[in-house]
Amino acid sequence: MNSHTLPIKQLFYLMLLFQLGSIGVNFGGHIGKDAWISLILGTIEGMGLFILYYLLYKQHPSLTYTQILQHTLGKWIGTILSLLYSSYFIYIGARVVRDFTEILNLHILYQTPAWFISIFFLITVSYAGYKGLHTTSRVGMILLKVFLVLWLLFLIGVFLSHLFHLSNLQPLTPQNWRPIFKNILPLTIPYGGMITFLMLFVYTSQKDKIFKNGIWSIFISGFFLVATTILNIGILGGPIAQELSFPLLTSSSLIKIDAFIQRLEPIAIILLIIGVFFKVYIFHYTACLSISQVFKWKEIHIIPTISILMACISVFGAENNITHFYIGFHILPYYVHVPMQIIIPLIVLCIPLIYKRKSL
Repeated sequence: MNSHTLPIKQLFYLMLLFQLGSIGVNFGGHIGKDAWISLILGTIEGMGLFILYYLLYKQHPSLTYTQILQHTLGKWIGTILSLLYSSYFIYIGARVVRDFTEILNLHILYQTPAWFISIFFLITVSYAGYKGLHTTSRVGMILLKVFLVLWLLFLIGVFLSHLFHLSNLQPLTPQNWRPIFKNILPLTIPYGGMITFLMLFVYTSQKDKIFKNGIWSIFISGFFLVATTILNIGILGGPIAQELSFPLLTSSSLIKIDAFIQRLEPIAIILLIIGVFFKVYIFHYTACLSISQVFKWKEIHIIPTISILMACISVFGAENNITHFYIGFHILPYYVHVPMQIIIPLIVLCIPLIYKRKSL
């Protein structure tokens, strides 16, 4: 898990893949055909969050987020919060693994136990952790191209199958904006997770280009997430799309071109595997890095423990799928994501500014 200097291009690919890891999930809640509008607003809010994280990094350009917390809040409070963030990264990463195992259980590996899928997947993530950030990010550069090609094949298949119906999106202007604004907060999930990259910016070359590449990664990922949501609604209709946990898989299963190309779920599955792998990898890597900096341990010795914790949480963290999604959409956004992604970083950003003003 050696830390090499990370070229800015590889950081960009990691940020983009991290956000695209959410492409298969239904972020529309229960707002039906207007989900894509809510997602656009969520993307704009995600850019605001990234600006917050970047400003925090600019205050301490030589420190990781763990070190920033200890430097700003003192050793004890900083250490407690650092461990809290490590736990947060582990838990959210485990939830992503749970989503992934549910998808495979429902659509491909019907008889395979969830725990087996989780363990096998996390062994792969652990191996990437041992190989290091630099090596894994180079693999990401290749897999992102595969991702884009497969997404284009999905898009072509949709239109050649004549599945997309614009009428499912009409009227384009919402009659009631309240549900849309209410749904924005859960939509920060792909972007609020970018706080993990506060652990990685310090290892990046060309630090003056971090902001531009971060904003571009959010803009591009936002485009793909919005476009995929529009396609799902156009294919399935708002009432059906809003009830599905993974609408992309259902949409791809309906593709039929003549009599020889049918049911393109493998394309959707590969898209999900690529995105989910890098999302979990970043959570896993930053959790290891944070813990190693708190206790002065070698990162390589922490990898198995983090993987075991993630596997256990992914399997036993929720009794069933309904509970899992209820926690994800009704508890985490308001009681966990808001303090961890917004309130604490904002406080840490403001404290040096307050002290600086008092010293003048």
